[in-house]
Amino acid sequence: MRKRAKRIFVEKWLTQHHDILKIKPLELKLGFHLGAIQKFLKENRSLSDERINVIYDFITDGICENTNN
Repeated sequence: MRKRAKRIFVEKWLTQHHDILKIKPLELKLGFHLGAIQKFLKENRSLSDERINVIYDFITDGICENTNN
């Protein structure tokens, strides 16, 4: 998937599911500084390309893979 498509997918996924996500544990699991995802959701700050890739891999490999069982 292209870089821009990943960014759109991740940003859309985070905004659609922010009400059911526990942001702080997610940031800890992904190795981000606390507040990185929270600032994206609340203050409209952009996420770096590296963080977008980590979140994309987490969503596609970690979450979506488990729902196919």
